[in-house]
Amino acid sequence: MDQKTKVALESSIRKWVRISQRKGIDRGSDNCDLCRLFLNKHPCYSCNTCPVKERTNQAYCHGSPYEWWVTHHRQGHSYKGGLFWRSSVVCTTCEVLALKEVQFLESLREDENGEHTI
Repeated sequence: MDQKTKVALESSIRKWVRISQRKGIDRGSDNCDLCRLFLNKHPCYSCNTCPVKERTNQAYCHGSPYEWWVTHHRQGHSYKGGLFWRSSVVCTTCEVLALKEVQFLESLREDENGEHTI
């Protein structure tokens, strides 16, 4: 994993820690540094080389806890989608899902030998 990816991953972990502590808001790819690095600059690449896609083999965070987060907000909190995606922890299920996202992202970290730490 190159340095830019490591920095983006750590930033994404901090985002989700803040969300899990009810101090942050998820705005989808608009406030995700991994998306800024891998998706927003090259939308035709469908997240290629993003560590989330490399782990799940699916684009747009499908197959990760983030997919559960979005589904929960759509089903449990009547989020209809649209231009201004904003979601936060509003119930205990949200909190659990945010923590699962933190754990998932932390599992993408590599040690000095390039091995995943978790």
